[in-house]
Amino acid sequence: MNFKGKHYLQLELLFFSLLSFAAFSHQHQHVYGEGELFIVQQQNQWHIELMLPAQDVLGFEHQPETPEQIQHVSALTERLLKIDSVINIDSECTLSQSDYELPSTSGHLHHDITVEYLLHCKTPINQLTLTIFEWISSLQKVDVQWSHNKGQGAVVLEPNKPNLDWSM
Repeated sequence: MNFKGKHYLQLELLFFSLLSFAAFSHQHQHVYGEGELFIVQQQNQWHIELMLPAQDVLGFEHQPETPEQIQHVSALTERLLKIDSVINIDSECTLSQSDYELPSTSGHLHHDITVEYLLHCKTPINQLTLTIFEWISSLQKVDVQWSHNKGQGAVVLEPNKPNLDWSM
């Protein structure tokens, strides 16, 4: 989580309180085909974090070793940093910052890829669609948790149900 600075402090505190809620409600379990999405709004700033099993996204869970794996990671990184290839949003938003974390060489057997987006939106987000299901066929569900001006909640999105609607 590399979004640092005083003007993001409140947003980060809200985000970490949501993560605490998520950790309390269920421990993150690394399960192939399942991801997690956290969304936090503070005024017109939106912080979105997506965690996916590296096996689903890359096809491996280690540092890239071959030229093909290195090229695959490079192409994937470019695609993940473009929010439109992951999530479609119904609001006029500007991507202020995006960041990612790939598997490291730590001693863990299973690794996740984490992608973060910081958006500045002129109007509130009422709907979003996970488009990542279209290009990661092994991804079968994403557990979503959010905290925004309309409240907090959680839902599971799937390839046949990729839409989240807060307009109701």
